[in-house]
Amino acid sequence: MLTWAQAVRSNWKWVLPLTLFQSCLYAYLCTHPPRPPMHLPKTRLDEMLPFWPWTIWPYLGFLLLSPGLALLIRTPSVVRRAQVAYLIMMLFTLLFWIFLPTTIVRPILRPDGSWTTWLYNLTVNTDGFACCFPSGHIFLPTIDCWALACDGLNRWLLYGGLFLLSLTIVTTRSHYCWDILGGFCVAVLGILISGWIIKKARP
Repeated sequence: MLTWAQAVRSNWKWVLPLTLFQSCLYAYLCTHPPRPPMHLPKTRLDEMLPFWPWTIWPYLGFLLLSPGLALLIRTPSVVRRAQVAYLIMMLFTLLFWIFLPTTIVRPILRPDGSWTTWLYNLTVNTDGFACCFPSGHIFLPTIDCWALACDGLNRWLLYGGLFLLSLTIVTTRSHYCWDILGGFCVAVLGILISGWIIKKARP
């Protein structure tokens, strides 16, 4: 197992290109969906969870968390499996983003001079309107948390933090609960299939 410093020096070579590629692809498909995006129905949980604009801060922090966590994976075999899981997950995700794009109507706040309102409105105005399901906010950090748990970090802390931060994509009205579920599902599929592929590839 590598040290933290060694892991960061090694992992940035694939984390940075992957992050840039995924971000550019997401941004393009969000603003130029190949098909008219459809609305998914709200669930009861969507109605129950409050609209808290202040959660835009942890929401954006959550977005930056994924590449940061990926840099910290220290076991080379776990890194390889995470890389394969990312690729598999993106293939599943692109099927939805290209052929079944979804959208959500996001509220705009009346300007009140606060940083929170400014940041919230800026995020809504600059973000795209498609590619809601499955949520990229969810599937990337899910694989990271799984990989770090394999490295021996506290899985309860990792998955508990992942769950709490996942709720911010609903409390900011950026996604529906369906998008959270879809994000978790494609991440789990990527993890499971990557394990099968690596196992079959061993001599």
